[in-house]
Order: sequence, then C-alpha cells, then structure tokens
Amino acid sequence: MTSRPRRAPIPEQLPLPEHQRAQARLTIAEPLTDAVEQLELASTICHYTATGITNDLAPLHGHRAVSAQQTTVVAAPSNAAAVRGGHR
Repeated sequence: MTSRPRRAPIPEQLPLPEHQRAQARLTIAEPLTDAVEQLELASTICHYTATGITNDLAPLHGHRAVSAQQTTVVAAPSNAAAVRGGHR
C-alpha cells in the first residue's frame, strides 16, 4: 500500500499578516469596481439599443413608439462605492 503524497495547503489557509490582507483587498477592489461601472454602462447602452430597435419595429406591428425615458430599467443599486470604500 502506497501512501498518498501530502497536498500543499490551499492559499486561503496560509496565514497572512493583516497588512497583506488589506493590500490584497485593495488590489482586488479596484478592478471589481471598474467592472461594476462598465456593466452598468453596458446595461444602459443595451436598454437604449433595445428601445431604438423597438421604436424601429413598432410601425411594422401597429404599436406606438416609446422613448427610452418613458420606460423603466430595473437594476440592482450600484455597490461600487461600497467596494471601493466610499471613495475613489
């Protein structure tokens, strides 16, 4: 019977000093904050594009066109400020 090789510890299990954890959080938070902002912009662009397509197709189907301001977009509130600690 052979013994199994010992596995290396998972990085989350390795002890890190608090200052390294804080630095890692800051390093991770900035790209995540940027991603949140980019997704919010993409959502707005998609909404306006869909409204434009709907308005272009409305006359073909006998519907009245609506403006993007007349429709509502339901989105989760941005937590970008929370991710970046309330400031940038």
